[in-house]
Amino acid sequence: MGQRHANRIILPNFFDYDDEHEHVEMSARLAIRESWSSAQLDAFAQSCARVRLKDRRPVCYTDDAAGASDMSFSTHTMAKPLILVTNDDGIRAPSLEALASALEAVGEVHVYAPDRQQSAVGHCVSLHRPLRVTPLGGREQWFMVDGTPTDCVMLAVRNLLGRRPDLVVSGINPGANLGDDVTYSGTVAGAYEGMLLGIASFAISSVNYVPNYLETAGRFATKLARHILEHGLPPDTVLNVNVPDVPYDELSGVAITRMGRRDYKDEIVRRLDPRGGMYYWIGGAEPSHIVESGTDFEAIEHNRISVTPLHRDLTNHAALPRLAEQPIAL
Repeated sequence: MGQRHANRIILPNFFDYDDEHEHVEMSARLAIRESWSSAQLDAFAQSCARVRLKDRRPVCYTDDAAGASDMSFSTHTMAKPLILVTNDDGIRAPSLEALASALEAVGEVHVYAPDRQQSAVGHCVSLHRPLRVTPLGGREQWFMVDGTPTDCVMLAVRNLLGRRPDLVVSGINPGANLGDDVTYSGTVAGAYEGMLLGIASFAISSVNYVPNYLETAGRFATKLARHILEHGLPPDTVLNVNVPDVPYDELSGVAITRMGRRDYKDEIVRRLDPRGGMYYWIGGAEPSHIVESGTDFEAIEHNRISVTPLHRDLTNHAALPRLAEQPIAL
């Protein structure tokens, strides 16, 4: 129960609750009138445990001095937003530095990133070996993990960070993650894991494999981060962002898009090692895409930033009635 100090009562610092599988921690203080009874305090504490904060930032509750005996309150932030940053290109990627540096203008940035290249690992989790986390020398709040982007986010959120992050950002990926690329992308997977953990998240990529204008993607990342912290995201939604590699003032705008479709031209290359053993490389030509209106590909072709909302539910709902009409027998 709360403790009384003169004319105020301070409730316990942390309320942990489960709201439709979203675990939220809220740090709160309450300054109220001495006239509140223990029963009123208990009721208020229970209501606090049901509050859903769209940006999940710590709040401070205070009484309304002009009010009568009603339990009115106002909120304000008690700490800078905590932003968790990861990528799939490794802790020493210049694009990671560009993203983290840009986001420092928005909040307190903590970096947990793979210790090596992890591109195209998808949503892989390391379940069959231990993971090691090592501070990056000379960089405060930077840590390298000998695992995947998903490992990085899971370890940071569930164990290593001192408090729950307000935002997870994965990137900046050198090279586009458009259309079906999202199913392979470690960059997108890092943000997707953040969404699964109930945290507002987005992945961001520059469409050039060797970006010339990382500052363009970094600048937009800060704008989008502020927007999300203020307005939140729809439930079970992660954003996949692709940015043209041009100076910021040459962008044509921002488009909210749907996923396009890739036309992959994968090739399996078979070779022999010096001892006669067979090995394989998966490669091939640069994939093309199917031209469709409203897609992420179209936005990039028109020099616009593509923002694609991806959903947790992968069910093909349109197929359910058809499959139900043709029962599958045991």
